[in-house]
Amino acid sequence: MRPSFRLRPEGYGLDDLRGDLIGGLLAGVTSIPFAIGFGILSGLGPVAGMYGSIALALNSAIVGGGRGILISPALVVSMIFAQYSNSLTEAVAIGVLAGAAQIVFAALGLGRYIAYLPHSVLAGFWSGLGILLFFSQIGHAIGFESAASGVVPVVDEVIDRFGSRNGDALTLILICLAVALVWRGRVATRLPRSLIVLVVGTALGVFWFNGSPVVPSLSFESQELELSGLSLDLFVEIIEPAILVALLNSLATLIGAINCDLVSGSDHQPNRLTFGLGLGTVVTTSIGGLPGAIGPASLVFTYNGGRTAIGCLTVLLVVVAAVTVLEGIIQQIPLAVIALIMVVTAWQMIDWRFLRSIPQMERSYAFCMLATMLCTVFVGFADAVLVGAILTLVLNSRRDEDRELSGLISVPLLDRVLLTESDASGRDPFAAHCGLIVLPERVTVASARRIKQSLLADIEEHRIVIMDGSKTKVIDDSGATMIAELIRAGQQDGRLVVIVGSLAPNVGRLLRALLNNNHAPDTHFAENTEAAYEIARSELLRIEQR
Repeated sequence: MRPSFRLRPEGYGLDDLRGDLIGGLLAGVTSIPFAIGFGILSGLGPVAGMYGSIALALNSAIVGGGRGILISPALVVSMIFAQYSNSLTEAVAIGVLAGAAQIVFAALGLGRYIAYLPHSVLAGFWSGLGILLFFSQIGHAIGFESAASGVVPVVDEVIDRFGSRNGDALTLILICLAVALVWRGRVATRLPRSLIVLVVGTALGVFWFNGSPVVPSLSFESQELELSGLSLDLFVEIIEPAILVALLNSLATLIGAINCDLVSGSDHQPNRLTFGLGLGTVVTTSIGGLPGAIGPASLVFTYNGGRTAIGCLTVLLVVVAAVTVLEGIIQQIPLAVIALIMVVTAWQMIDWRFLRSIPQMERSYAFCMLATMLCTVFVGFADAVLVGAILTLVLNSRRDEDRELSGLISVPLLDRVLLTESDASGRDPFAAHCGLIVLPERVTVASARRIKQSLLADIEEHRIVIMDGSKTKVIDDSGATMIAELIRAGQQDGRLVVIVGSLAPNVGRLLRALLNNNHAPDTHFAENTEAAYEIARSELLRIEQR
């Protein structure tokens, strides 16, 4: 994929430049508290978040993926790093492997398919992340660094240590919370509350509540990476978190890109965006930074007119200035203010609209969402995604089973319908040696077992069975195998002739291949229903002659 960077994009004017500069400036300032907070949360430190902001802004400018799209440090990566990595070496290995997987996704054209997870699973996972983020910030919010992880241990620690809380930190966070609650509406779209809280909280912390703990050192020295720690055992251990980062980070980015498109009026390129995300993940983690996705700073960038590489480079310059020229100011930001910004973000991540709708929605959706959320909070990220995917598959299969079975028809076909008037004379008018089975539009793994159970008895009651697949548009391997088994069951008894008629070409090819592999004769296939009826009529006459 060719880089999308252009120093002077075609048709670029003063209004575009103004939007890029304003959007880049505001997004750069907004990204600082998130970079610091996510860096601390990941266990790599605030400097990793700042490294990530710089590298990702440069990567967004060069690779792109859509107008108005900026990649910045992301929560999901920091949470996975916090849970699965114990050193910089492990974090870098996870990030590089995840980035390589994202590049493979893009090369195979899988970018647009990553976002096909059901909303109930996504709502449960992001809500669970929000709950974990909320509890992880309680310690910083009241002035001490929590050593516990997980909801229950954090609550126990807060109860034990609440008596040693920092009064300045607690007062500061209450004031900033009031500011965050007041700052809302349309003005909050242009100037996000995180930016206002950062400015107000830092000013209060510097001049009045200076007893609150502040951001640790942002030394721009290279962190130590021990290559000797790389081994085959480590590679096996990091496969799970790397795949999680690749999938969930891509998912967050592609969903966020849709929101950016609504504002910018453009369409992002999923595969280019996934490729750029993977490249950015590899490069960022290689220099000790925190990988990212589309996050709060990205939306600020888009809402304020950021559209091109110039805007992304503006973000880069703002963050570089923050860790060099303005490092002294950044180190005066109270950790309580960063914690409040994280808490507000956590609150917004919880899908309250979905939770409020649970009493009115189908129970299966609610169960899937709540199970995924609880697994995210109390078990683990990989287990949560796996549980959500399995529940979705099972619940969707049950719904598909009912829908597919409703289109199945199995009735006896009177002999006189198939025979001519002369052939039918003298016969029992109600004799039905032939059965007619009309297959539904879809025959898949969801309904194959039930269809087989329903049809076996009908097949045993008739000497001839016509399976009419003229309405069948979709059949998977399970459905085709089930039909082939029914046909073989009829052949093995030595008294049934099974005729399959009116199959769509793609359905017929799959079923014919399965039957041929089991030495079933081609005479069981008819080109259309009329031809199937003619074969059945001939078989009826042969039965009469025996």
